[in-house]
Amino acid sequence: MANAILYYRDGETGDGYTDVGDLASIDDSQKLEFIADDNLMEQLEVHYTNNVIDLPVPIADGTRKINKQENGLRSIKLIVRGRFRKPHGAGTNTTIVDTDIAKLIAMSKKLQVNTAYPYGIIGFYSPNAPEFSLDPNATSVGATDTPATKGYTIESWNLGYVGSKVKSYDFSVNLSFGGIW
Repeated sequence: MANAILYYRDGETGDGYTDVGDLASIDDSQKLEFIADDNLMEQLEVHYTNNVIDLPVPIADGTRKINKQENGLRSIKLIVRGRFRKPHGAGTNTTIVDTDIAKLIAMSKKLQVNTAYPYGIIGFYSPNAPEFSLDPNATSVGATDTPATKGYTIESWNLGYVGSKVKSYDFSVNLSFGGIW
């Protein structure tokens, strides 16, 4: 069982599955699974930013005043950090990590929003941290024309290693929330 799955939904009318309970039916090319002793998800971090603006007001007697203007939510970011280990695939010279890095690159190159997923195609699932899980597919069974009401997009990612013998790559993926909070 994965301790986290980063995945994307594809297609203009939904994928034919409706929630994170159906993640097993997502094609392997559409998901990165983080499983103990292989790829590791080591940290989740949420950044929540309100859109409150300071409005300085000069007052004739020399005192200072700052009014506040409430403008709702500015952004929500989910940062996923972890490690891709570099074991070789059974009987091959191609490392598993090369495939996983290719999946991450492919995910980030995909169009991040479409008509079925106007707030983002990226989903995240972690049974250990359900408060961070989000499935962009809001379409219910029998209502395939209902657009999703929330989702993530890949804003950026980082990948690197330290040392002369590469045994693993550290990574972070910055996901930007879209939709109704």
